[in-house]
Amino acid sequence: AGITIADAALYNRTTTFTVGADLGVLIAATNFASVAIEGGVRWTVVLDDDDTAIGGLGLAGINEEGGRISAPVLVRGRLSF
Repeated sequence: AGITIADAALYNRTTTFTVGADLGVLIAATNFASVAIEGGVRWTVVLDDDDTAIGGLGLAGINEEGGRISAPVLVRGRLSF
């Protein structure tokens, strides 16, 4: 299509809130080593979209979906001296 929009702002702000909860377990392998497994659920709030640069092109709907739910998992090891 050959459309170029330099420095088009898609959102009114760049910061959003995240709410989450985690649960984990710490497993002792020896007296000096352990393994931790953690998991959780996160909900990220939708950003406030800014359609001023792209609204006239019929592209206003491309930045309306910003909120999401994610489920991060973390596995880590720890050595104690």
